[in-house]
Amino acid sequence: MKLIVVSDIFEHPSHQNCITSHLPQLEHVAYLSLNTLCKTPDLTGDALHHHLFDQGGIATAAHALQAFGDPNTIALGYSAGGTALWCAAQSGMVLNGLYCVSSTRLRNLAAITPATHTYFGALDPLKPNKKWLTDIPDSHFIFENLGHSFYTETSAPSRKACANIANDIAKTINRISL
Repeated sequence: MKLIVVSDIFEHPSHQNCITSHLPQLEHVAYLSLNTLCKTPDLTGDALHHHLFDQGGIATAAHALQAFGDPNTIALGYSAGGTALWCAAQSGMVLNGLYCVSSTRLRNLAAITPATHTYFGALDPLKPNKKWLTDIPDSHFIFENLGHSFYTETSAPSRKACANIANDIAKTINRISL
């Protein structure tokens, strides 16, 4: 069982603050950054966001992700990292499951083959609308009173939300491992 983690445009969260820290020890975890995947290692933040969504960098990142997929792999993407993983799956990347956290750009994308699970803060103004959430992902969860960057915060509600996501991922890991 492998897990791929793709960070957001700020390379958040850190490995020690990643949802994976709530999971049992996994043998194969690959932590990937968007700027490396789209071959622009010096870009971060707004400059990386512009490159990804206005200059086609998301396609480059999605293409690079193809090498990491197989039927025994699940993926976790934060914000634009989740969008890159979703685009990779649209392009044929094989995954057993995809977990996207605060990936607001998914609101423009169609359904994909692997099981998809999305998580958003209720206070995130750019989260997909109710119709998209109902029709496209296999499951979705909205965390009350949390915003877009809840996965980087240390408040008790943010930590609880991340633990809930980790619990969902652990269920998939257990199912695959059987």
